[in-house]
Amino acid sequence: MAELNRLEHEVLVNFDAATLTGVYQIINGSGTAEPLIAFKVYNSSENLIILSYDGTNDHDFVPPGGTFIFDSQANADGFEGIRGYKKLPQGQKVWAKTSSNTNRLLFVGYR
Repeated sequence: MAELNRLEHEVLVNFDAATLTGVYQIINGSGTAEPLIAFKVYNSSENLIILSYDGTNDHDFVPPGGTFIFDSQANADGFEGIRGYKKLPQGQKVWAKTSSNTNRLLFVGYR
């Protein structure tokens, strides 16, 4: 039986960002093995990378040479004594593409 408070890890995805174009590509194969409470994306390329969680809509971005960290437990709240953690679902595929847009101000929201 798994320990409830034991941290588990996904296998690292090492995707060649040089293969990205302006069309979305899945960067994590068949998706996440388990729901994720936190994830990190590092962009070592010289391009702005746009992320999508449905392969159609732009959801987030990682600037050139930048890191994007999402921790769903950092601001988790509870409801009637139940912990209110949101997670990236099991099997979630993550898509990425490059953006040729320059001089942009990007805004992202989560709910």
